[in-house]
Amino acid sequence: MPDKFQIILPWPNRAMSSNARGHWAKKANAAHRYRYDCKMTTLDAVRAAGWDVQAIRDAVAGGAELHVPIDFYPPDRRRRDDNNLPGLFKSGLDGVADALGIDDHLFRTRPFLHRDKIVNGGEVRVTVTTKWPEA
Repeated sequence: MPDKFQIILPWPNRAMSSNARGHWAKKANAAHRYRYDCKMTTLDAVRAAGWDVQAIRDAVAGGAELHVPIDFYPPDRRRRDDNNLPGLFKSGLDGVADALGIDDHLFRTRPFLHRDKIVNGGEVRVTVTTKWPEA
């Protein structure tokens, strides 16, 4: 099994932000679409790379932890609060969990905003690694 899997996902819709003041249905629809898009992108990445997702599931069942660094590369230089990004990406992480068939409560996430590394359109890089408990 490889040491890590990396998936590159689109930047989340700002309608899903905890600071957004739009109608709840608009936020819910955006979250639903984003979750589905992230699930399909993850499934495509799994198929293209030939990852053995069952090996990840087996590792978790055997006591391994899933460490999931999440790197945010914004689409522009607007000011963003680091603490809002995990909430903004929640439905995206749910989509990754759906694609892997693993409950996301098993993920040990570590979000990081790369403020000075602007990417056209923005992107979120999710890396999934396993770590075995210390003996």
